[in-house]
Parts: sequence; C-alpha cells; structure tokens
Amino acid sequence: QGNKLRKWLTLTTTEGKSQNVTGEIELIVQRWYTQAIDFDPFELDVEQEEGLEPNEVRVGLVRGRGLAVKDKNLLKSGGSSDPRVRFELSRSIKCTSTTKYKTLSPNWCETFAMPFTRVGSAPAILSVFCEDVDEVTSADFMGSLKIPLEENKIIRKWYALQADAQGSGLAASSNVSGEIELVVQWRHNRSLDF
Repeated sequence: QGNKLRKWLTLTTTEGKSQNVTGEIELIVQRWYTQAIDFDPFELDVEQEEGLEPNEVRVGLVRGRGLAVKDKNLLKSGGSSDPRVRFELSRSIKCTSTTKYKTLSPNWCETFAMPFTRVGSAPAILSVFCEDVDEVTSADFMGSLKIPLEENKIIRKWYALQADAQGSGLAASSNVSGEIELVVQWRHNRSLDF
C-alpha cells in the first residue's frame, strides 16, 4: 500500500561510546496510510468566542486497541469481539456507534454531536460504554470510562477502559482491557441558539 525501502546499513561508532562496533543491520521501512490516524473530525472548526456558554458536545470516535475477547473461538485459542460504543450525557442524551465485527482493534472514524448545557454547578461528565454486540443474546460489557468535559477545548486522547459497569445497563465483567481513542469538544454552537 505504500513505498518500501529495504537497505543494509553499516553500524558506526559514536563519540564517547564503545569503539568496538562491527556489523550491519537490515532496515525495512514502508509508508502506510492509516485512516484512523488521518481522521480529524473537527479540523475545520473555527475559533470559539470567549464568554459564550457551551451548548453542544461533539465526540469523534477514532479507534480502539487491545480490546477484550468476548467471543471465544471454540476450535482454537483466541477469539474476537464485535465492539460498539455508547455515549451518554446526564443519562438522557445518548448516541451509539456502529458495530465493528470480529475485531479487537476497531477503526470507527465516526462523529457525534449532542446538544448539552450545564445544569447547576454539577460537573459535566461524558459517560462512555464499550460493549460486545451479540446477535442472539444481550450485549456484553467490555469497559467504560468517564470524561470530565472542559469548555471550548478540543482534546484528542487514548482513554483506558475501566471495569466499572455502573450506569451501563450491562452485567459487570472482570474481562476488561484496551483503550479507545476519542476527540472530545464541549463548545458553543450558534445554530442551537433559537
């Protein structure tokens, strides 16, 4: 998919280090395009005006890695999962991603926008639940996390999934692993001012 460079390089000495250096190493370098790395959901966003109350939470669900196996392979070791992610604000505003089948490292590259204004002085928290979708039975809990929202900042970060199933509506599980990369912004959207 990309240009490949394959070359033998002679090892050399470095000043102040051992002079007893011999040999060569073969280096293979290949450029590779990865959509998830290139995914920038809010790149065209204009600067936020100071003093305007945030009224919208935007989330870019980029990808996951190292997620727990929930669908065991009966014929050999290992397995996979069919992960999807749910987002909740104040237990009433909800969004759900698509399901990515048979993977522990899904690439979603999906965006969500939820109208949301602070009520009182309580901290604004985005709850995130990762679950394995099953065709016949209910979804299996894969992990959760809570993100305190910061006004008018775009934060792109990997978040570790936690074993706390509270609020997920799913049974807790000790089999929780992995991380999810998210881009989160709590901003003022003028189109919601009416």
